[in-house]
Amino acid sequence: ALAELIKLNNLRNYNFLFLVFSGSKANHQGVVSFLKDNEKSTFQYDCFIDFNMLGRYNQVKKEVIISGVGSNDFWSVLLQKHNKGFHLMVDSAGIGYGAYSFFYKRNIPVLSFSTGYMSDYAKPSDDVSKINFVGQVDINNYIYRILSELDKLPKLVFRETTNIADKLEKLKTDLGIIPDYAFNENGIKIATCLLHKMAYKIGLEPDDIIIQIGDYRIIDFDDYIEAFTKLPKGKEVPILVKR
Repeated sequence: ALAELIKLNNLRNYNFLFLVFSGSKANHQGVVSFLKDNEKSTFQYDCFIDFNMLGRYNQVKKEVIISGVGSNDFWSVLLQKHNKGFHLMVDSAGIGYGAYSFFYKRNIPVLSFSTGYMSDYAKPSDDVSKINFVGQVDINNYIYRILSELDKLPKLVFRETTNIADKLEKLKTDLGIIPDYAFNENGIKIATCLLHKMAYKIGLEPDDIIIQIGDYRIIDFDDYIEAFTKLPKGKEVPILVKR
């Protein structure tokens, strides 16, 4: 639908390349292979926009999670200008859990749109019957409005962002969660628990908010990183969550 809108409305300043990557559960082998095969041409890319799980839009909450906003100065302006009723949950970081992170690491401005993780993420119960197609059309139209203005702009300038996800990947302990990077209250909110990982096995759930690990009170990501950095490896500790 988005490609059709671009064609029908004759957006010509840029070439639009639509990609579908496999291997997201296998260290993102799809996007890694694409960038390796096209290594000499990535400097020509103006930006990368990631559509990462848009099918479960909630008509009541109207939340759209947008990551990578800090990777270019124009993103914030365009997102607010063309928003028609969405509750935008914005994360400035260019690195998170998605294909967009790999383009950011090539100094390419990025955006990632998502309606969030769900309890049956990566499970057989995640069925096509649960997709909100009407909501997905609304989001596609929103993205098109942004692209139509982007088509009139000169090449975007890459901006480096603060990236918590990079620090989390270096931790010696993997709890097996994907955090909600747009959450801006006290604690670490779980977007989803990865199947068969530690958090999943001990009964943590999406939307749980981690507020304490062992003796460490968790207010923000700095506290979370400090806790896992200082805890003795292999020692069992209680995890306190708000549910």
